[in-house]
Amino acid sequence: MESVSQQLHPTDQQPSSSSSQLQTANQQLRTTEAPSQQLQPPDLQQPAVTTVLQLPAPVRQTGRPLKRKMRLFQKRLQPFERMTTLDKDVMRLSWIVEEETAAEVIHNGKIVEIDDIRGDVNITVSDERASIGDTASYFSSPAWEVVSLIVEDLQEVDWPCSHCQCVSSASENWVQCDLCLQWSHHHCVGPRTKPRSKLWFCDRCN
Repeated sequence: MESVSQQLHPTDQQPSSSSSQLQTANQQLRTTEAPSQQLQPPDLQQPAVTTVLQLPAPVRQTGRPLKRKMRLFQKRLQPFERMTTLDKDVMRLSWIVEEETAAEVIHNGKIVEIDDIRGDVNITVSDERASIGDTASYFSSPAWEVVSLIVEDLQEVDWPCSHCQCVSSASENWVQCDLCLQWSHHHCVGPRTKPRSKLWFCDRCN
């Protein structure tokens, strides 16, 4: 009878086998799709790193800066002899002609004529350290003859003090600026203490 019942109802056991096959198929499908759908665990994910730069707080400096720092901002003065030829020519020409004319002579190649010579030529042109003869190429022949005569006349004139503009006897103590070559009374501009170096620069050049 049991065999007959099993033969009469053969479909009673088929759903169980088909359902098990469906479950295995679903499991296989999950295992094949899982790697593409699974996310990395939190400990393996690389978090976004944001770096914040923190600048040091500015510190206000009080008092006089150190000598090392002062040298970075202050140009060290050089004596007249150590200046470049161009700078010396500009200074020497400014003693004879106006500054605008001197700049035009240096940069544009202008030749100084007699009309360009100032009426009050600086007495510094007569100083031996000035070597005014090195500027002869900037003048025309007639203009240079006039300059030569002016230099000869100024060599006979007593130097005025660049500070008080007074002319005193040579017996007084004088001091010369090593940059602009101007002479001054020692009691007018001279330092009270002995300078550390042999060079001395006046207040105008400093």
